[in-house]
Amino acid sequence: MFSQLSDEAPQDIRENINRNLQQAYRVLYVIFPACDDLIAAFEELTYTKYPEFKNSRVPNLRKLVSQVSDDLADTIVRNVNSLLIDLENDNTPYIESEEQFQNLVSFFATPLDESKDLPPEEMAKTKSSHTINNEKKEFLNVIQKVLFRYFEEQLNNLDAKGWQLIGISLGHVFLVYMKRCCVLMAALEEGVMIKNSEMSYGDLEKKLLQDVDLSPENAWLLNL
Repeated sequence: MFSQLSDEAPQDIRENINRNLQQAYRVLYVIFPACDDLIAAFEELTYTKYPEFKNSRVPNLRKLVSQVSDDLADTIVRNVNSLLIDLENDNTPYIESEEQFQNLVSFFATPLDESKDLPPEEMAKTKSSHTINNEKKEFLNVIQKVLFRYFEEQLNNLDAKGWQLIGISLGHVFLVYMKRCCVLMAALEEGVMIKNSEMSYGDLEKKLLQDVDLSPENAWLLNL
């Protein structure tokens, strides 16, 4: 039917149909399976890092881990897919200035300073930076394995700036992932989740911010 229509229809209609078919193919054979693989990878990573989340006393906890994994996987795949399409069409995502771009790279796509040439009172910061850098590296390795499975050719064609843009996007999601794991862990440790077993992630976060005296390490994440 499409072949016959292609021969008979005006060129603009044929081009529109072809674009729609290409988009449908990409959604069915790239977007959906990449999301599914990332969800599974996130759940495995999360349960490895936080075995407490398997707590049988809080059945809703596994549901919340699945929701977090689903949300982050969808965000990553759709953002990366859109970014790669923009870059293929020479459309650079809107950034106001080179200074703003470099600030974003520095914040989201650059490892934290682990300098050892610091006074004793600053060594705790170095240790914290080392921990976060390792966690981010592990997080990115999990994501990149899946992304290269579905976007290998496009990723291999990226230049340095393209990778920096990918790094900004993934670095932002890493902070979101840390924040959500922090919320779940704090809610579990403080007993909030046991007392409110069916509470949604959003309600858990609100309750922690309002009712729980958080440590400085957790407070900055929850206020991102």
